Amino acid sequence: MIDENMTIAEIFYKYPDHQEALAEVLTDIGLGCVGCGSSHDETLMQGLEAHGFEENAIKKVISDLNSIIS
Repeated sequence: MIDENMTIAEIFYKYPDHQEALAEVLTDIGLGCVGCGSSHDETLMQGLEAHGFEENAIKKVISDLNSIIS
């Protein structure tokens, strides 16, 4: 399962078969984290907060990502 404490890079490393769909979700919501150098150091939560996402929106993104990998 993907959680808010995983780095962006960790998510893509852990779920290589779903990289394209995961990247699409993130880029569709305005996160260019996929190719960003911060993807190795920044957690999903930090990235979403840095882009102005609040708690309910963050939960939805995490839910959407988990729907892809399940």
